[in-house]
Amino acid sequence: MAIYEKIFDGNFSHFLDMFHDNMINSSMTTNYEDGNLMMVGEREVSFLVYERYSAIGSSRVSLSVVVADLGNKIHFTAIPSGGAQGMFMKVNTFGESAFLDVCVKIVENYIVA
Repeated sequence: MAIYEKIFDGNFSHFLDMFHDNMINSSMTTNYEDGNLMMVGEREVSFLVYERYSAIGSSRVSLSVVVADLGNKIHFTAIPSGGAQGMFMKVNTFGESAFLDVCVKIVENYIVA
């Protein structure tokens, strides 16, 4: 299973809005499934789940994202799942990787901006 994790400088609310807009607009088939914004002590943490159709795997893949406010830093974690084939072992994880790549590009573009 792939995972992308990064800690970087940024404004939590601004990043969260930008990330969500870019994810939704990344593909015609991308949906925001649900999410939660919670307080952990005095810090905000957001849990988001996106899903989209993967033409490569002819199935749907999901992307679970956690964004945590660390003051002037953001802790970001994303894990894709689904879309693979095979009953006893995962085969053809291209859809998962492609969805994660979209997410990584959005985060990396925010960091360099």
